[in-house]
Amino acid sequence: MDEAWTLTGTLLGSAEPESRIAGLSVAPLFASDTAEPAVRPLRDDADPDVAAAAREALAAIARVRSTD
Repeated sequence: MDEAWTLTGTLLGSAEPESRIAGLSVAPLFASDTAEPAVRPLRDDADPDVAAAAREALAAIARVRSTD
């Protein structure tokens, strides 16, 4: 799982919006204490599509946390 998170973290930090969105799409699959801090700053991303994807990812993370 470490390699998967490393790849996801790389996508989340990418200069390309499409890559950040790809990272956001899989971030909710990881433990919330790992994913949430990495996703949270992207809510304020300069690209509105990335910011929207970050809000969706955070909502998904919250849903998973509430069912745990």
